[in-house]
Amino acid sequence: MAATLPLVVITGPSGVGKDTILDLLSEDLPNLYVPVTATTRKPRLSEIDGVDQLFYDNDGFDSLIKNNSLIEWAEVYGERYGVPKSQIEDARSLGKELIVRTDVQGAFSIKEYDPSSVLIFISPPSLESLSHRLEFRGGITVDQIQSRLSAAELEMEKADLFDYVVVNETDNLEGTINVLKDILIDLGFSLKSN
Repeated sequence: MAATLPLVVITGPSGVGKDTILDLLSEDLPNLYVPVTATTRKPRLSEIDGVDQLFYDNDGFDSLIKNNSLIEWAEVYGERYGVPKSQIEDARSLGKELIVRTDVQGAFSIKEYDPSSVLIFISPPSLESLSHRLEFRGGITVDQIQSRLSAAELEMEKADLFDYVVVNETDNLEGTINVLKDILIDLGFSLKSN
């Protein structure tokens, strides 16, 4: 049954909480698989290659593109990111329930690759709240925050092109998770029994 489930794509602006949301969802969805994204970005302090991201130098990433090994890729904030086809194919062959985390551009590319995929846009309550989240995250400059806020504004204008829009309220993460679980259960994902 799991092999016939749609590929679910979760996206939203930088800093909206996609990673936190996916970590919490995975606690209640035992058959969930989130593909590890390939990137040219340098690892953050606590990140592990192959777990948090697949870290490549530019030549290695060029090889992935040349060999048509990515279902989508894009340059985002000066670094390249992509979803390896092998991650999707391997998970499907094991009957896993798939959620891909990507940017807005990548979500639309995946929809072209797999028209049956379901796109979910995670929105902040406001640009101001997103600005606070980015500042709290740390590790990025004021200019980078402004660049991400500008990009977020453009991304939020495209939210109505998605199958679902879920607002990630800063003070109600549990509510966000419950809304997403309801969507995923409706799509046929299996919830852990308590």
